Amino acid sequence: MQCQCAEILGLDLIWKLFLDDDADNFRRPEISIENPEWRKAMDLPTAPPNTEPRLLGSWKIARSYKEAIDLFSQFGLPLFASFDHDLADGRDGISVAKRMIELDLDADGSLLSRFFCYEVHSGNRVGRENISGLLNGYLVHRASEADLSGLRPGDLLAGSSKEKDAEEFRVANALGWIEGV
Repeated sequence: MQCQCAEILGLDLIWKLFLDDDADNFRRPEISIENPEWRKAMDLPTAPPNTEPRLLGSWKIARSYKEAIDLFSQFGLPLFASFDHDLADGRDGISVAKRMIELDLDADGSLLSRFFCYEVHSGNRVGRENISGLLNGYLVHRASEADLSGLRPGDLLAGSSKEKDAEEFRVANALGWIEGV
């Protein structure tokens, strides 16, 4: 299945993904990235990352690999993602992370924002480590390939040739994800 994310690259779509097969306000209302008790049970920092709805909109929830890929086709790749490991269709969060990386590689690194942030909220410790390891490895590799020599963080906005880059920088900076600006 081929995602058509490149067709929407020019749109200013900034969004956040919550990937979890149990995300359901009726069956499991406690599952929320903002719920400190749930975060503690998932062995996450009690304070959630800043994912201000005013800047990132409401959560788009995917309970399966297919739902996540459909969201990528519709909106591009998210600026923030919270990953679970086990998904409803028998696939897993690492499959979604791999697909995000494949899409970004196919687009020469232009789909996944350089300000992309994520967390893994899975109770499956091995799955959590695998997803984090894959994403960290890719993000470090991609950053090492970028020619940012001599740039200060504030220069990223000034030197941006794309409106989407400038908007992503503005949102990431407002959320406190960028230090030293």
